[in-house]
Amino acid sequence: MIDRHARKRLAERLRHLATGQMTNDSFEDTAVRTNDMAVREIEWRLAWPHYDDMHEHTLTAEFTLTDGIRRDFARAILFLQTDLEYEWKHRVGLRGFLNSSFHLRPFRRTPPIKTQGGELRYWPFFRRSDYSTARKVPAYLCGRRGQQFAAHEPPPPDPSSGAATPRTLGSPPAPVPGGGR
Repeated sequence: MIDRHARKRLAERLRHLATGQMTNDSFEDTAVRTNDMAVREIEWRLAWPHYDDMHEHTLTAEFTLTDGIRRDFARAILFLQTDLEYEWKHRVGLRGFLNSSFHLRPFRRTPPIKTQGGELRYWPFFRRSDYSTARKVPAYLCGRRGQQFAAHEPPPPDPSSGAATPRTLGSPPAPVPGGGR
């Protein structure tokens, strides 16, 4: 089940947490209850292990994320912008229940993800092809999600508007009708 609202909220919260714009307490206080396994697993497996819930802080100074972890956050944010189902096996059992229900510190260790046929280096994507496809459709600064123009290409001109053809940065200007300058 995909919960578009919960995914959008988590993507925003992850961006703010990873860049130090949000404290760990604010991150937890703004959580959205959902049955979307992607949201639940990303919060539990990615965000929660990277901050100390014993005191309020941002992910700066001693809690600064490494470049590799930042890439993991970016990949999770990208996943949350898709309509892909979360295909990895999710946590079960008493430890999973205690972690997801009470976030108890002694049970905080997240068990490793079993590969189950998925490509672990692309988690939360299950396969590289899904990750590659998602990277081709930028989620931010590109208009509506349904518009799938490449980030460096302007949309085709609307012939009914009579407007000149837009050009990309670095391309030569269109020739002036009648020549000359």
